[in-house]
Amino acid sequence: MTKEEIEHYLKNTELDVQRANASFLFVETVYSSYVESDAVHGILFSPVFCYFSGERKGDFYQFCAKNIFSSVAKKIYEDYTKNPESLDQKISEHIKIEQQIENIWIGYLSKRQTLNREKFSQLFEDFVRLMKKWWNYAAIGEDKGSIIHDVITPKFAVRHSLDFFEADQLVNILSHPTTQTVVIAERKHFLEICLDIYHDKKVDQKLDYYLQKYFWIKSDFYQAREISSQSVRIEAEEEIKSRKITEIEEELNNIVNNFERLSAQKQNLPSSFVLTAQDELDLRFAQKIIEWMDVRKTGMMKIFYFLSKIIEDLSVSVGINYDILVSYSADEVIKLLKTKERISDKELSDRTSGLFMEFEKNENRGDFFGQEALELFQTATAYKTSDEIRGQVASKGSESKVTGTARIVVNPSKDEFNSGEVLVTSMTRVEFVPLMRRAKEIITDEGGIASHAAIISRELHKPCIIGTKNATKILKDDDLVEVDADTGIVRIIRKA
Repeated sequence: MTKEEIEHYLKNTELDVQRANASFLFVETVYSSYVESDAVHGILFSPVFCYFSGERKGDFYQFCAKNIFSSVAKKIYEDYTKNPESLDQKISEHIKIEQQIENIWIGYLSKRQTLNREKFSQLFEDFVRLMKKWWNYAAIGEDKGSIIHDVITPKFAVRHSLDFFEADQLVNILSHPTTQTVVIAERKHFLEICLDIYHDKKVDQKLDYYLQKYFWIKSDFYQAREISSQSVRIEAEEEIKSRKITEIEEELNNIVNNFERLSAQKQNLPSSFVLTAQDELDLRFAQKIIEWMDVRKTGMMKIFYFLSKIIEDLSVSVGINYDILVSYSADEVIKLLKTKERISDKELSDRTSGLFMEFEKNENRGDFFGQEALELFQTATAYKTSDEIRGQVASKGSESKVTGTARIVVNPSKDEFNSGEVLVTSMTRVEFVPLMRRAKEIITDEGGIASHAAIISRELHKPCIIGTKNATKILKDDDLVEVDADTGIVRIIRKA
């Protein structure tokens, strides 16, 4: 597409906009896979646009037509209604690919010191091939469960003569996973380690289990931070020093009690409320989709961890700084391994000082730099928003209305955030969980019932409004806001 064609598309398309900290290598691999993902789900997933601002390392935006996400989700739901096993088959295949990637990683660990350039190149090619295949399936989850809110809930409301809000809350409860999400389970295990250390109990076995299960927990889309028994122990000791032991015990009890509360809500429907066969079918779909999103998120973090560590090793081997090497595409890394050919300094400078990328099926990536990139970015973010902030209620928490001070967060590892504030962001991810635990309320621009923010906020029992589209554009740091968890409306009580 030409710049003019892209501008026309961006101006006339409702876009899903997400922002994160990511590397060019990760982004290029993911979105080049997305535009070829119709082989898995049958819907053209093209075009997709990305932007690196160049203002700070890894500052990344995603732009994709909302109708692409919803079309894919509707196709998956339609396939399921015709053949419920179709969803299980896709989930199974996705998990199988992840296991194959893990096998490559395990093999790599066993011989990483002895790999020559040729064998390293072959291993990296195999890894990237499977990674792209994994992301073909992961494209299915980009609607974050909006299909449940947009299609399943309205039908549920009609069948039971409920208003939409009542139906939405019931579907949320009845489709919640039967097991804790992985990041909540991680926190539970970490707090148990803290308590054992405090009471002078042996923790070696628990530390080994923690490392085996959550080795990826400190990673993001830019780089992996490795954890060890010593680092987890030090972190636990710091937790003990910074908090009263009764506070740690209370948090652990809340994790257990909140999940038991969600499970009890599913079991304690009035005897007069009878689910129909269609309800059962739809709710199974909803629950499987939500559980798949947790599996997807864990798989994503593992894969990025593996890739980061491989690139770290390669960085040492070829004498190229990690930050520079993750500005290569996967194909360019492979070419580097095979021919020792490096990207020019000018190309690297262009990519890190402002880059707008356009991905299309069966087409070469379109790159726009400097002023052109900035203009395309401004077009993509120039959509008009209402002055009203209204979204979907993902979690009511314990109160219908909660008031707090807004804090906009883009990079959770660097941006300021204080306990008791209202967390406002585009969309939460694993690295947002520590902030979500400390937040009074959570508000996101994007997301559906299966989104990270929705699932985690329910298990944290915190009020959460998702899919507002405009919260980060309208709200400013230190605005005093009221979140109405009955209506999904966010009101500014006092501007900063």
